[in-house]
Amino acid sequence: MQMILRILVSSPHEFPFLHLNILESMERVDRILVCEANFTHTGKERELIFGQLIEGLRREEKEKVEYLPVKLNNLIDWSHESGQLYHHIERLIRNRFSEETRIQKDDIVVAVDADEVIYEASYDLIEKKLYKSWMNRSGSLRLKLHQFFYKLDYHWINCEFSSPVAAKAEYFLGKGDAAQWRDEGKVSKFFAGCHFSWVMDVEQMLKKLQTYAHHDIYGQFANKQLLELAIQDKKYPFDSEVNFKIDEIQKSSSIYPKRFNEVFGENHPWFSA
Repeated sequence: MQMILRILVSSPHEFPFLHLNILESMERVDRILVCEANFTHTGKERELIFGQLIEGLRREEKEKVEYLPVKLNNLIDWSHESGQLYHHIERLIRNRFSEETRIQKDDIVVAVDADEVIYEASYDLIEKKLYKSWMNRSGSLRLKLHQFFYKLDYHWINCEFSSPVAAKAEYFLGKGDAAQWRDEGKVSKFFAGCHFSWVMDVEQMLKKLQTYAHHDIYGQFANKQLLELAIQDKKYPFDSEVNFKIDEIQKSSSIYPKRFNEVFGENHPWFSA
């Protein structure tokens, strides 16, 4: 049995979060798979850049990293329309690593997007839940994360995010192309890490709204003035009915991953002013 961390990347602004995930996991996992697709969710071809970015890490940081470029040129079914196409491509991206590299049925796979950072201490808890406890017989555990929004210190205190999973590989390997490696299983009782959602500058937000799988729903909000005002007023931009309570936490908060300050210095521009 191996502990494998699979990280999806798609935009250069995610590199600090990727780096933090590597720092938190490198003493706890056997392999770190960094997967990058050559198409966006909306079907636009894109340049593969993370292989070169990873080369800039220190030798000990990239020792367990395996970079997996996901080339979708001959895999996309272009007969799908709009939203169906976007989610079809997303599904291909999320599952393709299991076709491109060696995964054994008894491996534990922790499957995250780059901005979903798992605590170093969580890996032992994950192994205990999946292999040493009778409590999780489903084979997949959804990981509960602290939710951040807009800024590194904007903690969305009344939102718990639990889309990433830790799973016995056989659970998803048996699903074939339908496997999402996401949103399945019981939700962990413990907080497994932090989700730094939409923590980026406004230009990056505009680009994301045009390229990610929910573009058909949220692409209408790709308006610079609207987003700047939402950040200024601490409002949720996509639904005025959402209960959006932001707590500006201290940079010394124990909520952050242990290696957080090694990546995000005190004056990082993604902190609130």
